[in-house]
Amino acid sequence: MIPHATATPTSLEDWAAKDPISRLVGLLERKGLLTDELQQQVKDKADTVASQMRRGCTTMPEPQPMDIFKHVYSTPNSWLERQQDHYARYLASFGDPAGAVSEEGAR
Repeated sequence: MIPHATATPTSLEDWAAKDPISRLVGLLERKGLLTDELQQQVKDKADTVASQMRRGCTTMPEPQPMDIFKHVYSTPNSWLERQQDHYARYLASFGDPAGAVSEEGAR
């Protein structure tokens, strides 16, 4: 566990005792179920999943400026639409060199 700036040594010990991974390792060891082979399999799988996640994050397309308004509310409302319109006009004031303001964004 990485210490937190405001954590006291006692609180770090308390939280370390609650660490679910350490607790599961202890349980599996006590039951004789944790082998070196299983630990390596878990580590390899975790490394694979982490690598896939990093690749997925680093290869995501760059969001468009107007994307900030997507998925804010489940249904559109006039307040958000007004903000969206103001932001579209603000972006357009820069000449919109990258085509950031789409028909969808400019109402």
